[in-house]
Amino acid sequence: MKKTFVALVMFAVFALSLALAAPAHADLYAPDLNVVLTNQTPYPVEPGINVDLGIQLQNSGKGSGQDVYLVIVPDNPFELLPGQDSIKFFNEVPALDGVKASYKLHVNSSAITNTYDLSFQIYIGSLQGPFFTEKVGINVQGIPDLLVDDLSISPQAAEPGSVVKVDALVKNVGTGSARNIQMQFNSTADEIKPILSKGTVFAGDIAPGQSAHVVFDVSISSSAEEKTYTIPLIASYKNENNNAVTETFSVGLPVRGSVMLDIVKIEPLYDRDTLRVEIANKGTTSAKSIEASLVLNNKTIDVDYVSELKATKKTTMDFSPLVQKGVAQLVINYVGPGLEKNQVTKEISLNFANGGSGDGTGIAIVITIVVVVAGYYFWNRRKKKKKHSQ
Repeated sequence: MKKTFVALVMFAVFALSLALAAPAHADLYAPDLNVVLTNQTPYPVEPGINVDLGIQLQNSGKGSGQDVYLVIVPDNPFELLPGQDSIKFFNEVPALDGVKASYKLHVNSSAITNTYDLSFQIYIGSLQGPFFTEKVGINVQGIPDLLVDDLSISPQAAEPGSVVKVDALVKNVGTGSARNIQMQFNSTADEIKPILSKGTVFAGDIAPGQSAHVVFDVSISSSAEEKTYTIPLIASYKNENNNAVTETFSVGLPVRGSVMLDIVKIEPLYDRDTLRVEIANKGTTSAKSIEASLVLNNKTIDVDYVSELKATKKTTMDFSPLVQKGVAQLVINYVGPGLEKNQVTKEISLNFANGGSGDGTGIAIVITIVVVVAGYYFWNRRKKKKKHSQ
């Protein structure tokens, strides 16, 4: 009897030990699933484009995973491209092994540089059952892309012999920030030179979609030609990876002189019955194909022509017949540096006396009178002497 009791106790202890060991044994041979990112192309991915992902569903446990569902949950800024399956089914994920899956996603263009979590849900046995979540990090990084969108000049034209402000509008049309931007006005033309700071201006940071004005003070030599000078504009900055980047832009700086015609002298030529007008070009470029009309009481008196009047030079234009009195208009038409047609009107007051200064006919009359008087004087004196001698 005693032996029977001992045997029963030993059997009970053995059965209890087996019962206690069963869960531990089950855990020891259970699957241990996790998701690992094996490939990202491109890496990093730029906002606004697509990315290819390769992942591996790994089983680190000693037991195989049966009937496993892998569900991708693409939160912002990711979107699964059309034709891609969000649910992938695996009959088995072997112990100490893994299975692979691939996806194509689009990255929202509004995404900023960051590492974003992409979530996966793992179900075992059924999609209606419990699940656990695994995450992988996707690297998103914007790329700055600068361009010079506009170039304005103040005053409106760069004239030879002037100093102007050149305002360059720099835009960032990329997806990443450009930081610590320095812009250099790197003129290689002797006629175009920046002043102050050797043509380097600090522009700070420009975020995607933003812009900044960069202003240079530029000296235009008086020997500058009438043309558009090509000027290299160099941008130096750091990108999202803090790497130094240098870009060169070619900008056109048009140099255009101005014409400033003015009357400097009016002279009557009595002997020619002509009014002579002296005109000066006080501008910085030539006026061409000059046509000047003398108009009095809405009637054109005469027209004169000059093919070209260079800057700082003078010319004379003659109009016949001579108008001695009245308020006339000198209407000047000419072609400017941009081949544009221009017109300027100058009002002139005319008030000349008949036979005035410079009249050759008046001088001749005076000389004749003097000669006649002198002749009469000598003739009369000779007559008196002759009479006296008799």
